[in-house]
Amino acid sequence: MGQQDVKKVLKKEGTWLISNEIAKKAGYSLKSIQSSLRRLVKWGQIEKQPASKVIDNEKRLKDRSFAGYAYRIKEYKTISDQDFSNKKVLLLTDLQSIKTIKELYLQPDIKLVILPHSDRRNMPRYSELLSNKLNKKVNFIEYLFSKETEEKIKNIKPGQIFLLNDISKLKEEIKETDPKKQSKSKLVKTLAPNFDLFVNDAFSISNKSYASTVGFSYLLPTFLGRNFEKNLSSLEYFKDLKSKITFVLGGEKSEHLIKLIENNYRKSNTFLLTGLFSHLCLKERGIKLGSPEKLLNQKKLKSTKQLKNLLKESDNLVTPVDLALSTFGNRDEIKLKDFPVYHTIYDLGEETIKNYSDIIKESKVIFLKGLPGNYREENFDKGTETLFKAIEKSKADVYVVGRETLEAMHSFKIDTKNFKFLSRNSESVLNYLSNGTMPVLDLLKQKI
Repeated sequence: MGQQDVKKVLKKEGTWLISNEIAKKAGYSLKSIQSSLRRLVKWGQIEKQPASKVIDNEKRLKDRSFAGYAYRIKEYKTISDQDFSNKKVLLLTDLQSIKTIKELYLQPDIKLVILPHSDRRNMPRYSELLSNKLNKKVNFIEYLFSKETEEKIKNIKPGQIFLLNDISKLKEEIKETDPKKQSKSKLVKTLAPNFDLFVNDAFSISNKSYASTVGFSYLLPTFLGRNFEKNLSSLEYFKDLKSKITFVLGGEKSEHLIKLIENNYRKSNTFLLTGLFSHLCLKERGIKLGSPEKLLNQKKLKSTKQLKNLLKESDNLVTPVDLALSTFGNRDEIKLKDFPVYHTIYDLGEETIKNYSDIIKESKVIFLKGLPGNYREENFDKGTETLFKAIEKSKADVYVVGRETLEAMHSFKIDTKNFKFLSRNSESVLNYLSNGTMPVLDLLKQKI
């Protein structure tokens, strides 16, 4: 069986397949495809993972008649697919991980320039910290657009590492447009001609068509860094799950949450709605909240026709049955039948907290985004703490998204070491889970 036949099967299916499944779909024996699989993995045209890691189907795993691997077409290249020795490499990073930096600088005679898009304010100090961690001098360059900087980059020596200043405030990093236009931006036109290869390790901004995310990739051979690769791999696995998922969702950005619900709605999944988002959903179910509705309008939370229909017709979208109000700083538990009210809602009510906790305890997979209540206010941390501890004690695979959510977990000393996935980057995560792709990935798929 030729390599093209294997690729044809994998491309048609578009998902992970076990080797005996590939053989069966192509009408060949298992033995006849083994060498083709090995060659395609070696050439970087398909990727290989332990089947138990990427396939969530016990029957398929039991039927395997091989060493335990699954395969699929490789849609983008990572730093595993390239020798960076003696190459001039531009690395885009959000500085959330230095694993890629460590791996790249060990390549013989690499000339590495780090381009940060980050909220860190003291980049000179970071260059010192990075130098200590790498045990190698990292030279900080403050002024991006200058003849002196251009000369330094042009004449960089093998083994040198430069850290450029943060680019997050540049106009090309605020305004989105298509890759071709971004490739003509000042940032890309200044830097790109000086480099052989581009590495993107900035997962947190991967949902944006910025100059840094798509402009360089339009011109230069591009590879994903380890942080980007790790996030993407975890989310691809989650996206392909067939088991029941309990979504615990809250927050102020209703459009992202609604799209997540719409794309993951099936009868086996359960959606526990909390926080400000749950107030919007209660309103759509005909509950007159009173003055708290003004806050929804101020935050510009909007619903959709599909969400309205799901809320009317489905029991899978679970909304609170009671809420906790602040009455002169005191906690008052109020049933829905007693609304409308004219006080601020700060937390879930006790009955809702118990109902949600019971569902969490029985869950196999949990996806958490957003805070159940205003836990920083005295007397109103019960919902957040109780649900977080229920998640901690559960035997589920747990996915947690959002900076504030993770900060709250830290505040309550929640042990997250056994959680499946943790990410501060809620926008990029929700964007990928909702759309199944990102501007960066669309561009790399075209170039593979």
